[in-house]
Amino acid sequence: MDERAGRVSVYCRRAVWALLLAVILRAPMAWAGQEAVALHADIEKDVIYCDVQLGQNPKALIAALNDGTQVTFTWTIKVYEVKPYWFNTQVASVHVVHRVIPDLVTRRWLLADLTTGIHRRTGSLQEAVDFLTQLQHFPVIDRSLLHAGKNYVLEIQLEEDKGEIERGWWARLWGHEQTTGTLAFSLP
Repeated sequence: MDERAGRVSVYCRRAVWALLLAVILRAPMAWAGQEAVALHADIEKDVIYCDVQLGQNPKALIAALNDGTQVTFTWTIKVYEVKPYWFNTQVASVHVVHRVIPDLVTRRWLLADLTTGIHRRTGSLQEAVDFLTQLQHFPVIDRSLLHAGKNYVLEIQLEEDKGEIERGWWARLWGHEQTTGTLAFSLP
């Protein structure tokens, strides 16, 4: 009986190590994402704005919308102050959630900005795709929160969800496809 319990214990330890190794090896691939966004920052008198355009070919997105699949894009925009000999300090974090809900009967799309609660309908598929894949002149941070002469990094992460089922917290452990972009800037 002790020999059998010892073998089970060895197998359990091996399984735990294999699972831990799989998570460690998978994490950098899932969180690294792909650099596929065009990112531009507008530094104006009072506010820092950004323009973001997804650079990927939206054929799969168009097919999903034409098939009646609800698509949600979650944009996460973060601003970090660059610290040369330490970890960068996060100054701001903004989440923008855009959802397109197709209506196949009327061939119209409901454009829902879940961040502001504003909804509108459109008959143009291209407008629905642009609503998901672009942020134009989006206010990121009040300039008074930043200091002149310091270096900053603007980081964009985009997560895409298709369908109505929301991911659980455990899905973040296994990762999912993210699109990322970064832009360095400094205030004059």
